[in-house]
Amino acid sequence: MKLSEVKTSLTVALMKTTTMQPGKSLLKLDKDITSQLNIVTKFLGEKFLNECLNEAEICLNDNEKFDEIYLKFKKVGNQFSTQIEEG
Repeated sequence: MKLSEVKTSLTVALMKTTTMQPGKSLLKLDKDITSQLNIVTKFLGEKFLNECLNEAEICLNDNEKFDEIYLKFKKVGNQFSTQIEEG
């Protein structure tokens, strides 16, 4: 499935949860939603990592690109973040 199709399916599943009575069906739907989110997270994580690896390879082979990324890095610094924003 395309990511946009997964998003549509997941959105409808979430809509269904608001109208369902607590029970086995709701619990199964909750597990399905969690499983789908895990799959999407893995997909996006791998895509993000591949983009970073490609950019690193380009920067290591192009001095101008290396300088550009290093200037960006100097602004951000060597830090770990648990909160991510768009942009």
